[in-house]
Amino acid sequence: MISPHELLRDLEAAGIKDAVVNGNLRLRGPTTRVHSFANQCRRGKAGLLRLLSSRQTCVLCGAAIVERLLTSWGGKVVHRACGERAFAEAKAAYPAAYRHWLDDDPQ
Repeated sequence: MISPHELLRDLEAAGIKDAVVNGNLRLRGPTTRVHSFANQCRRGKAGLLRLLSSRQTCVLCGAAIVERLLTSWGGKVVHRACGERAFAEAKAAYPAAYRHWLDDDPQ
């Protein structure tokens, strides 16, 4: 049987959002993908619910963080990709503030 961590990682990779509502697991995403994971989620429900209730969530996208190395944005835990995207957006919006991060700028 697949571990709860692996199942959560697979759900996230498939673009499925999860939530625990009144002790029940709720999945949101493309219907065919949700149905393809339904049986696995039922079999591993207890472990998955324990993991989800103890997990950290990304403050930028709201999804569970299953990465081993945590990244932060503004002191809050985020997915690495979300943090990189937020940094790129901030750098584009405020180039003068991030001038020292630009590779092609002289120091």
